[in-house]
Amino acid sequence: MAYKDVKNDASYELIINGGKSVVAVGDDADIPLYKFTAALVCTQISDCMNTIEKYEHATITTNSLSAEENIKNAYVELWKQINNLYHLSNSIDDVQLRVVICNEIYNSFTKNIDNMIAYNSISEEQYLEFSSAIKEKVTQMDTPSSNITKKRDALLLAIDNADKEVGDYFIRKAR
Repeated sequence: MAYKDVKNDASYELIINGGKSVVAVGDDADIPLYKFTAALVCTQISDCMNTIEKYEHATITTNSLSAEENIKNAYVELWKQINNLYHLSNSIDDVQLRVVICNEIYNSFTKNIDNMIAYNSISEEQYLEFSSAIKEKVTQMDTPSSNITKKRDALLLAIDNADKEVGDYFIRKAR
């Protein structure tokens, strides 16, 4: 993984595995390190999602076992990066950024929830622990504006819907 930090006016460019992500950081020279770290982790999550998309939607190849292994590895790396982002969110004071990060965590996890759970051998108990921790973190946020409150409430609704979907997944799996 290459990490390139190039100052260009008020933005930084991250280049990871050939994928570019330009992150605007404003004019403040004293940008907290966690903003760069969050951008890096989000870019790694995006890279995992692109790999999954590439192999899940590819036509059947002669080496489908290799494609399956690549998908599994991408889901395992995605879970690792989601956890990195979750732990990073504990050090973030900016409420708006915390809502965005928690939303990214949840969207990344629930995009293909069945595969995420299966490839990472996540138990229902582990999922509920993860879900409860995110929900608690989001619920405790003191939102300074109605726009952030709406985003927070939409995220809480998405978490509740994902909880139901995961419950259904484990019911189907138990049959």
